[in-house]
Amino acid sequence: MSSTEIDKVAHKGRRPPAKKPRISRKMHQALEAYITGTAKTQVEAAAKAGISSEHFCRALKTDHIQAFVVRRTGELLGGLLPKAYRALDMVLEGENKAAALQGALVLFKQYGLITPDSPEVSVTVNQPGYVIDLSGSDGRTARIIDGTAIELPADGADGDDGDPQ
Repeated sequence: MSSTEIDKVAHKGRRPPAKKPRISRKMHQALEAYITGTAKTQVEAAAKAGISSEHFCRALKTDHIQAFVVRRTGELLGGLLPKAYRALDMVLEGENKAAALQGALVLFKQYGLITPDSPEVSVTVNQPGYVIDLSGSDGRTARIIDGTAIELPADGADGDDGDPQ
């Protein structure tokens, strides 16, 4: 027996590799309709694809369908990131200071600077500008105070004797 013939023979106790589960064309159509929102319900998605709603609902519980849903949802969300960035940039640059604050908080949360169990913000600002007053706040509201820029002396001394006023 040649080595290629030996490779073709299944050894005792070994199972052949499992077939990769496939998603039928109709199931794929139903999933796309449901994921993208062109069908608002599972029943509507199944009807659009011409399959029974019971079959569609059962299929949604299987591992390979759930993996497809997660992968496809990630692809769709990834496509929205540039649009979300542009919207957040417009909010931060806009005149609505409350919206800009909320947009900044979204970024702080995203980068772990604010966590749900630690809502305090710790930011070092090297340039004068706005002051965010969180004193007396419940952590959900804040007051933005306009600041004015001042020129520091050239020698770097700011005249601060360390005594709070």
